[in-house]
Parts: sequence; C-alpha cells; structure tokens
Amino acid sequence: MKINGHMEGQIPIQCCLRQGCPKSMQLYVQYLHPLCVLLNEKLTEHRIGWNGWRIGAMANADDLTIFVTSPRDFPVIRGVLQTFKGASDARLNPQK
Repeated sequence: MKINGHMEGQIPIQCCLRQGCPKSMQLYVQYLHPLCVLLNEKLTEHRIGWNGWRIGAMANADDLTIFVTSPRDFPVIRGVLQTFKGASDARLNPQK
C-alpha cells in the first residue's frame, strides 16, 4: 500500500473478480472517473455535443477518448496522465 508516496505494507489479494462479473464495470467506472474529471477540468477549449457542453474526455465501456484540438493540449494531457498514474499506481501504455 502506498501512503503519501511511501510504501507502508502490502494488501494480500485473496480473491478477484471473474471476467464478466457485473461488479467489474462498476469498479472500473469508479476507478476511471477521477481521470475523466481531471481531463475535463484541464481541457477547457473543447465544445462537443449540444448546449455548449465542454468535454475534454469521454469514457465508454473500457475505452477512453481524449479530444485534442491544438498541439498545446498534449503537454496538458501528459501532465494529467502522470498525475493519475502517481495517484492510482496505474500502468499506462502510450503506444496503444
């Protein structure tokens, strides 16, 4: 377990979710939600949809779409992904 940037111990994995378990999608959405919120806060130039909604990123099932309208967006996205990676200990694959 990582607390304030320091390793404080381990949590043994005693069980896991089986593929197709109804809870897996709910847990994934809860995990991914902070990333989407942060991207939508930082990427404010985008207008997608109707009523002038500002959307910088959108998640659907297990895909994440990030809307880019300017080369200036890439450093912002990299910063957000690094923040998410540090907070969640996620492993990101930029080649995908």
